[in-house]
Amino acid sequence: VLAAAGLSMTALAQEVDLKKAVHCVTLSQQFTDSVKTAKVEDDVKTAASALVKQGDQACMGHDYDAGMDQLREALQQIGLKPIV
Repeated sequence: VLAAAGLSMTALAQEVDLKKAVHCVTLSQQFTDSVKTAKVEDDVKTAASALVKQGDQACMGHDYDAGMDQLREALQQIGLKPIV
């Protein structure tokens, strides 16, 4: 049942960190709000978008630090300074 829901025992064992969860959402939203108008090549936007997807998945799995690192990297790739 857990595997069918896409959850691992590791993810379930990790506690929800509300502050880090909010940071994940904030970074993801910053990217979404800015990627269309970013002054970078389309292939850079595509690569950064893939990184955001991975970061969002990590955050959803409560691996906040890894997720935030990926989200920050994606923002830097499109020329932005992460706001958190």
